[in-house]
Amino acid sequence: MMRMIDNETLNDSEAYSVMSMMTDLREGIWSELSRGRSIDAYRRNLQRAHVERLAELMVSKDVTGRRGTVTVKESDIIPIVRGELNSIKQMAQNASRRGNTITRYHLQDIVERIEAILEPK
Repeated sequence: MMRMIDNETLNDSEAYSVMSMMTDLREGIWSELSRGRSIDAYRRNLQRAHVERLAELMVSKDVTGRRGTVTVKESDIIPIVRGELNSIKQMAQNASRRGNTITRYHLQDIVERIEAILEPK
């Protein structure tokens, strides 16, 4: 992600941006939410893995970019990841009122996981 941010700085609108990548990932991984479909076991596992990876990024220490190694706190990564988690949380909350029982339980669990990531105790 840091290298993508560096590339955006160098190549402006010609670069594939981190925001575009996050949108593409969200739309692909969470496509059932916008289509109102139930989520099968494989997709539920993929969605949990996505949230877990975003959680790891929230607590990452260092990243390597074109300018060398910098701390994540000195980059745009945490605000981008936080925004992405909030978007997924909102989508999951809205979709958790429909679908089969396991889909509803999965989405309720996703909301709780994200809240724990964003507001650790």
